[in-house]
Amino acid sequence: MSDISRPLFPKLDWSTNKFETSQRDLHEYVSHLYRATIGWYEMKKDAKRWGSRALRIWALIAIAAAGATPVLSKLFAFEALWSTLLLAIAGFLFMFDRLMGCTKGWIRYMQALLQLEHQIQQFRFEWETLRLTPPAPPAPAQGEEPTAPVNPSLPYVTLAQQAIQRLQDVIAAETAEWAADYDAVVRDLEQLAAREREELGRGKNPTSHHQHPPR
Repeated sequence: MSDISRPLFPKLDWSTNKFETSQRDLHEYVSHLYRATIGWYEMKKDAKRWGSRALRIWALIAIAAAGATPVLSKLFAFEALWSTLLLAIAGFLFMFDRLMGCTKGWIRYMQALLQLEHQIQQFRFEWETLRLTPPAPPAPAQGEEPTAPVNPSLPYVTLAQQAIQRLQDVIAAETAEWAADYDAVVRDLEQLAAREREELGRGKNPTSHHQHPPR
């Protein structure tokens, strides 16, 4: 997320003659944060989508070719062991997809984008609603003194803070999911490497368990 463009927080002055300017600057600050974050996810989503599709398509081609190899080997007189190699290539492509997070990353980014689009629309409508219905001081209870009027700038600052917090929550959740997925892939690769070493130590064919590609 380091390449997301983040504007400097505006210098706000909530005095009467500068209230509208500060209100506009705060709204633009929040909107810019959302636009920059949405733009980042849009760009990364496209890269993940193309990577996922390319890897999956080539893996399926390798599987189909492996299935046809035994028949073709009889027709054209070549080694049927090519099917084993093709299945290994398909397995590698699936694992590479997992390691690079193409398919899962594409899904994560789409989910994050939907949440962010919903949140920015919610923020805009809540902001306009607040402008149309300025806060009124709470009615005093019987026998109590009237309370001081609510500072008109406070609800806008609170609304902006809540919107930014929701944006940060989306990013944090998506990043945590990425970290969990990556950790799972690394563990799977370590276990696979350990099984390969064990089978090599026993003198077995290390590719014997690659006859079927991962799902």
